[in-house]
Formats: sequence, structure tokens, C-alpha cells
Amino acid sequence: MLSAHAICKYETEKLLKSRKWMVPAILFIMYLGMSYSLGPLDILSCFGICSLVVFIGILAVLFMCNDLPYQAMDQTVFIRISSKKSFYMGKVLLVGKVSMIGAVISILVPIIQYVVNGKDFFTTPFTVGKGISGFILFFLSGFCGGMTALLLNDRFVPKKEASIALCIFAVLLTIIKGGLHEKFPVTKLVSWVLPPLYDLSYAYSHGNDNLFRDTGIYFLWMFFYLIIQIFIYVWIMDKKRFE
Repeated sequence: MLSAHAICKYETEKLLKSRKWMVPAILFIMYLGMSYSLGPLDILSCFGICSLVVFIGILAVLFMCNDLPYQAMDQTVFIRISSKKSFYMGKVLLVGKVSMIGAVISILVPIIQYVVNGKDFFTTPFTVGKGISGFILFFLSGFCGGMTALLLNDRFVPKKEASIALCIFAVLLTIIKGGLHEKFPVTKLVSWVLPPLYDLSYAYSHGNDNLFRDTGIYFLWMFFYLIIQIFIYVWIMDKKRFE
């Protein structure tokens, strides 16, 4: 019987063969090249902004992956699984794999620039703590974007146009969440359902050398939000299956 890891491999092959990941990947690499082209830069602000871009990029890749025409093949694979939840956990593992790749690329570019251009490229030293926290920031942001894409697929939202519109709407609200709170405080009553990406990104950008002390609560918030996203996705999909 197939395991979640086998399903992840199957989903990875589908994504790679589709080549739909190429445009978001190229745009993301171009963004990184431009963002770290000139120094000196505030490293925390760069990481904070980059986390928003990682969120959008991974969301775009996984959203397009959901649109691949493989339903008949998926049903065949689904029959061969003993634990049906493994089928959907395999998709979650794919999100984790893509997010890991995005996080590695996101942290490698500034590290290379720091090594090549020297310590003056950033306004503050590039410490090990900043590297680790930055990687975690990018990974969680990408994972959250990927899970948001899975939750807005055509199994949850039947019409493709509505799914795309909801996806764009969710991205915009997530990014401008802080501005909405300032102009319309009443939105705080409902904005808690949105990914806490803005909160984490803002806190990280305005942190100091003790990042985990200043932003730890926001990292935990994002982590538990992801757990809830995964639970909701697997639970609902296990109920719906291929209805």
C-alpha cells in the first residue's frame, strides 16, 4: 500500500512535469536578485518583506498544481491506499517540500551576498541567529501560503473563477491586514481567520538582535495556525474524497 511519502513523490512528479512552477520560480529569483543587488540593507526588513513574497510565490505554485488534470489517475492511486488520510497528508508533505526549497533559496541569496560583499552589505551583522530565524520565517510563510492554496482549491470552491478570486482576495487581505486594522478597527473581529503573516513579518522587521524573544509569540502563532490549516484540510478532504 502507498504511504504519505509515496503520495508526496507522486505529487512532486506531477508538479515537475506540468512546468507550471517555472513562472513563479523565475519571478521569485528575479525579485531576490533585485532586492539584494545594492547595499547597505536592513537585513530584518529585507527578510520581513521577502516572507510576504515567499507566501505569494508558494501559494501560486500550489494553487496551479491543484488545477492539474489528473483526477482519474488520482482516483486510481487513492484506491491503493489503506489509510485514506495518507493521500491528503502526501499533498501536505508536498507543500512542506516546496516551502523548504523556497526557504533555502531565500536564505542562501543574502548569505552569498554577505560573503561576497563583506559585512558592510547589511547595516547590522549577519549572525547565525538571524540566519536560522530567517530560514524558519521563510519556511513557515511558504507553508502557510501552500496550505492556503490547498484550502482554496476546486474541491472547496467548485467554480474556478470564484476560487481564483478568493485566492487573490485572501492574499490582499493577508498582506494589508495591518492597514485595515488602522483604518477600520472593526475588522479585527474577523481578521483573526486570516494567516498571521502580516503580524509575524511586521514584528520580525522591527525586531532587534534577540529575535526569538521579540517575535517568538508570532512564530508560535503561525505554527499553530498551520496545524489548524492542516487539520481542517485533511479532515474535510477525507469527508469529501472524490465527491
